[in-house]
Amino acid sequence: MREDVDALRESLIDLCGTAAAAGFGPALLGVADIESAGPEELLRIASILGVDPGTYEAR
Repeated sequence: MREDVDALRESLIDLCGTAAAAGFGPALLGVADIESAGPEELLRIASILGVDPGTYEAR
């Protein structure tokens, strides 16, 4: 399976941005990590955040 890395990255950034806006300030640090992460690191971050990377399968 190949994930659409750009779509996964955008989704994870949105998730962290929403958490930060809701008052969880440390989520902003996650945005910086996500922006600079490679594909394998994005999969690891998605797993930690409970996001199913299979949802972002490349077509």
